[in-house]
Amino acid sequence: MKELGHRPDWGLLETRDNPVLAAQLDRLFTEGKGEFLLPPRIQAYFAFRRKYADKLGQKGDSAKGEIEIVDNPLEILAAEKTAARRLINRGLPEDEAIKRVQVGVRAEDLWGVKICDAVKFPGGAFGTYVRDISWGKLETGTVGVAILAQLEDGRFFLIKAFRHTTRDWVLGIPREGMDVGASVINTIKRKLKEEGGVNPVDLGSYAPDTGILESRVPLYFARVKITNRPIPEESEAIGGLALLTKEQMQTALKEGKYTDSEGKNYDFTDGFTQTAFKKAQDLGLI
Repeated sequence: MKELGHRPDWGLLETRDNPVLAAQLDRLFTEGKGEFLLPPRIQAYFAFRRKYADKLGQKGDSAKGEIEIVDNPLEILAAEKTAARRLINRGLPEDEAIKRVQVGVRAEDLWGVKICDAVKFPGGAFGTYVRDISWGKLETGTVGVAILAQLEDGRFFLIKAFRHTTRDWVLGIPREGMDVGASVINTIKRKLKEEGGVNPVDLGSYAPDTGILESRVPLYFARVKITNRPIPEESEAIGGLALLTKEQMQTALKEGKYTDSEGKNYDFTDGFTQTAFKKAQDLGLI
């Protein structure tokens, strides 16, 4: 199996079929001396995993019905080959199939990193699996917070925002990243520009997409007195605020949309908002 943009895999997969050479390779890898034999992308992948070892979650055990992350370099290369073959059998060109299944650190941006792991599934089959992990999780231990904020008059504080991912205007509760060493209370106060006392109630956490996203975002409920309009960050497109009564919230969440006084429509299917509102109701907070 070739590797796009790099040298071939040095025939490591073929070497694995030679009992003597395979045993020597296994010994080198077990002793931590054979990493230099691997393609650069896999060397970088191992370096990433060592750096964030305590933040990347459990390895898993396929024998217990879990998706297990593969550590053995030869099994990693075999997993890539197996995954690529599946895509080729479905009609994908070989070069494209190989590119899609390669293990490594795929991309890094302002918000996080995408990595592709070699895995063993519960039935014993090998493959590869991509996951997105936020820098917040890796560097501070949490991705941030989402806040269901209720004003003194009972209305809920919502933000109108244009989201790049969906390419649409949406309505939702405020969300904010956590700085290193920051407390939940100070983070909420900073996001809402709240100058009074804040006593947030923990609503648990919300996992936006467990199929690919590592993130679990803590949810909080807080009764607040807003003294200033939140100022959008440089990377945000904020179109203003919406203050909704409980009844308006229920109707908009049920319909999955909200129309403001100017007739502008907003998507209102945000999972953070839906989950936080339901949890606050269940706890008798609203």
